Amino acid sequence: MRRGYPTLYLLILTGTTLTTGMSTHGAADNLALEEVMVTAQRRTESLQDVPISIVALGQQTLEIRAIDELEDIGLDIPNFTVNTFPSDSTTIRLFIRGIGQNDAQITQDPSVALYLDGVYIGTSVAAGFEGVDVERIEVLRGPQGTLYGRNATGGAVNIITRRASIDGIEFRQDLTAGNLNKLQSKTLLNIPLGNSVAAKINYNYTTRDGIVKNRGPGEDFMNEDRKTLVADLRWLAGSLAMQSLSITASRTQHYMIRSPSTRF
Repeated sequence: MRRGYPTLYLLILTGTTLTTGMSTHGAADNLALEEVMVTAQRRTESLQDVPISIVALGQQTLEIRAIDELEDIGLDIPNFTVNTFPSDSTTIRLFIRGIGQNDAQITQDPSVALYLDGVYIGTSVAAGFEGVDVERIEVLRGPQGTLYGRNATGGAVNIITRRASIDGIEFRQDLTAGNLNKLQSKTLLNIPLGNSVAAKINYNYTTRDGIVKNRGPGEDFMNEDRKTLVADLRWLAGSLAMQSLSITASRTQHYMIRSPSTRF
């Protein structure tokens, strides 16, 4: 009996393996890896063709992991660290492979270049803004001075947002609730204005109670009140020409800290 038991167990295991292989053989022909397109080298190309140590997070990944700002991706990318300034959460310090900026003064140039839709963010002050309708985040590890200039010793971070589309009218409303009475609202409205012109408006609102109880006068410390409005106008002038105008106005307020910022 002891000699027959291992033989029977092996037969059952082999039969299961064969059955599983037969059932999945037909489905394997329809499986294909999704091609990830990036703009790390100032042009659109496949991620597999870029000879750079790069990590790209698409819109679906960002939504699943609830990533709204750069601070949220510090744990998702190896050798990439995001630190907020102790007295202001909107001031961030980026480090790639240990190279970054220790002093976050407005007169200091960062060692990791930060770009939003191709526009260079030259200071760490107010760089911890909330991402609005982000399509992709690219983190390039290692010196990138050839394409990104002298302030990319440690690497570069590209934030690419989704632009206005002429494909059709789109409206989206997302509501998120959490502890400390957190409430987050994201509103999106995309309207085509013709065959070649489209406009898109995004409005984000986030509020949360403080994480440190204030026993004295005033509100709790590190409470959060953010409002961000983005207006985007896009004109497809031709097959090889495209004009875009994006205006972003954001306001972030904490107790004893108020840091409004406007970018064009």
